[in-house]
Amino acid sequence: MRERLDRPDTEPGFLLDGFPRTAAQAEGLFELLGPDGIDLVIDLDVPDEVVMERMLERGRADDTPEAIARRLTLYEAETAPLRAAFAAASTLVAVDGLGTPEEVHARIASAVDAA
Repeated sequence: MRERLDRPDTEPGFLLDGFPRTAAQAEGLFELLGPDGIDLVIDLDVPDEVVMERMLERGRADDTPEAIARRLTLYEAETAPLRAAFAAASTLVAVDGLGTPEEVHARIASAVDAA
């Protein structure tokens, strides 16, 4: 990751999607970026039932109800606890993930602009 972040196109900033997912990954990211390296973490607030519906609508072969339930359980066990670390660093912003893609995008853009 360091090699990628050293490229000039990341100078104005960069976005990480779905990372970090574990405490070990978050610790490595904090070490890599230093104390002021993370400006904003967006936590999309979406009920599990809606996550299930959306993932099933994608039509991917690996998106079975059982597989999605396992992913949600893994998320709650490994990723959700990271909210506290990011909240403590005052970088966490919860964004309502319900609505159309355009509505959610607008809320995310507002959160980024406000950061």
